[in-house]
Amino acid sequence: LLAQDNETEIALNAVGQRFVPRLRILPDNLEAGISTPASSQVRLGFDMPGQLRNLRWETCEPLKPASDELEIEVQATGLNFRDVMYTLGMLADEAIENGFSGPTLGFEFAGVVRTKGDQVHEGFLPGERVVGFGPCSFANTVVTQANAVALIPHGMSFEAAATIPSTFF
Repeated sequence: LLAQDNETEIALNAVGQRFVPRLRILPDNLEAGISTPASSQVRLGFDMPGQLRNLRWETCEPLKPASDELEIEVQATGLNFRDVMYTLGMLADEAIENGFSGPTLGFEFAGVVRTKGDQVHEGFLPGERVVGFGPCSFANTVVTQANAVALIPHGMSFEAAATIPSTFF
């Protein structure tokens, strides 16, 4: 405790060992904290609302796009205050269940088109960069209606694009 350093946060255990928080980049296969088959979808969820520490990554079977939908590989997701309020238990399922994304986390994203339904003819080809609204967008993939998606302008990053939908819609 008497040693002068630039640490702003330290923890000492009962035997006097000193610990400080550090961030590091993990290999891609460890980032989610779970192993998942390539055919699975990974999404953010929680069992009990009330604290952000209840968030966890869940695996589920991926959805197949309906005839008017797109399957998109998510590159960035916009964090909206609705997500925070829902996670903290300040919004009941009933308050958002009839909304576009329902009682899920995330509803704005940017990503790359993987596949499309057979009635989606205009403007969306696999590999194109898109931004839009979709349920459960804190995930590796999202399936959403083609009319809720637009192409990302050239030169715009995925991260910048993901901030656009709810702000400018």
